[in-house]
Amino acid sequence: MVKSKRTSMEDIPMSLSGKRVVVVGGTSGIGLSTAKAFLNESAQVIIASQSASKLSEAKSTLEGKTTQEPTTSSTCKGA
Repeated sequence: MVKSKRTSMEDIPMSLSGKRVVVVGGTSGIGLSTAKAFLNESAQVIIASQSASKLSEAKSTLEGKTTQEPTTSSTCKGA
């Protein structure tokens, strides 16, 4: 039986510094955790959501996770 070596994210050299990432549904759950992970890798994170109040909450949660100045967000409803 051959043992396969499992690769973890720590094994993969990656720098997202200077990169922009869009997280759709990034105001809670897996999306919010993903946004935090990208911020930890120095990416500029843009979160998309239909709820302005959830965007505000996510922004508050993510403040302090980055040295970048958070930008304001707005929502756009489809026609």
